[in-house]
Amino acid sequence: MPRDTHRLLILLETFGHRLVGHAHSHPGTGPNATRPSGIDENFQRRLENGGHSAIGAIFSRDGWVRFFRLDRTPDIRVLEQE
Repeated sequence: MPRDTHRLLILLETFGHRLVGHAHSHPGTGPNATRPSGIDENFQRRLENGGHSAIGAIFSRDGWVRFFRLDRTPDIRVLEQE
């Protein structure tokens, strides 16, 4: 799995792109269902150790979302459509 991620990151950068975020959902409802698992934390750690500034997002089935980084707290602002 890490090798596949590494190949994808190289391919993105070859075409001038950067991974700035990744998201997935967890089963369950409510804020507690959005807690990062050990797998989520290990993936995020590999990204951050590789110099990527991607923010992780985990959604619950009822619409809660958690944004996370391991090296610092992300600055999140909720913007309303005008």
